[in-house]
Amino acid sequence: MRAHAQRAIGRRSRVVRGFANEQRPPLLFTPGPTTTTASVKQSMMVDVGARDENGFLGVVRDVRGRLVSAAQASPHTHDCVLVQGAGTHAIESVLCSVVGPESRVLILSNGGYGERQKDICQIYDLNFASLDYPDHHPLSAEDLEQRLREDDGSTFTHVSMIHHETTAGVINPLSEICDVMLRFPHVELIVDSMSGFGAYEVDLGGRHSPCKYLVSSANKNLQGIPGFSYCIYERSALQKLAGRKPRSLTLDLYQQAQGLSFGGQQFRFTPPTHVILAFQQALTEWEEEGGWAGRGSRYKANYEAIKRGVERLGLGFVVDEPFRGHVVSTIRAPRHPKWDFSFLHRFLQDRGFVIFPGKLSRVDSFRLGHIGNIHPAQCDELICVLQEALTSMGVLCPMDRAE
Repeated sequence: MRAHAQRAIGRRSRVVRGFANEQRPPLLFTPGPTTTTASVKQSMMVDVGARDENGFLGVVRDVRGRLVSAAQASPHTHDCVLVQGAGTHAIESVLCSVVGPESRVLILSNGGYGERQKDICQIYDLNFASLDYPDHHPLSAEDLEQRLREDDGSTFTHVSMIHHETTAGVINPLSEICDVMLRFPHVELIVDSMSGFGAYEVDLGGRHSPCKYLVSSANKNLQGIPGFSYCIYERSALQKLAGRKPRSLTLDLYQQAQGLSFGGQQFRFTPPTHVILAFQQALTEWEEEGGWAGRGSRYKANYEAIKRGVERLGLGFVVDEPFRGHVVSTIRAPRHPKWDFSFLHRFLQDRGFVIFPGKLSRVDSFRLGHIGNIHPAQCDELICVLQEALTSMGVLCPMDRAE
């Protein structure tokens, strides 16, 4: 396998610096955007009208219905609203729409995306508190239960959490937190499952029913194109927002959902038509791969390949193994005077391997994504290039362990 990977690297080393060349587009080892299939890209190669009842609007209805099914929910109890923009647009839409003047939200934070939710609350002057953890440690269901019992149900109306925190690559205990929430039925759960949905099980009709709003994005585990996000919500929860004065025009979740579900069933503002066409194809490919179980299995195999290679190179992980997800790994930077992340980033990019140009964790580290249209053999190739880069920059590694 390693010899094959080395030969492949030799071919890819001819890749000129930039986004792509005539031989092959780059491989994105990032937790989003991801490498997409040729068929997903090809599905965008048609122009459609945003208000075409027989074409595009039918695609929108199909996508929304299939997302509800993907979350194991019934269309009688749940619906899905698409939100133009990045995943943060949908998170902001939910928080600024759902957390009312008399509400208070408890944010569970163990990384940059929990901190982002706190930033949103501060900007909108929303009443919130937080339970904070280091970015290499998971959330605690026990701490949540204690905090809610201390509150005695008198102030908190919502709890918000991250399903898979990609700051360091921690998978948080969604099922255990939902078990706690069942004992506080008056408190609604908001879940940012941006990097969880599609690779981990979500069961809104069963064990995860306390989650009233689940948010994700087109360009993560479902391997679509960036351009919109979505919220799968419980109908009865959203209906509570009727008549509430909105804090935002474009991010009003209730009006966005009303526009898509009733009347002309259209977007209030120009939708990303090509991106939604691509996402319909991406959904089909996700279903054909076996849904969250099949896709998650491939991502786990990618993670295992990365893990073997990282350990052979004598590098370490920021997150302890029991807490690691299989979406992204955060690797500790070598403690060596010649270590140069900028050199590593350029070296990989010149050879057609793209990683994030920086870190989110407080620890000196770099991240390698495992998701998108990549496979274990390509992860082996990445490790070979990583070894070449470390050798080229003069960082001492036990290279004999990589043989």
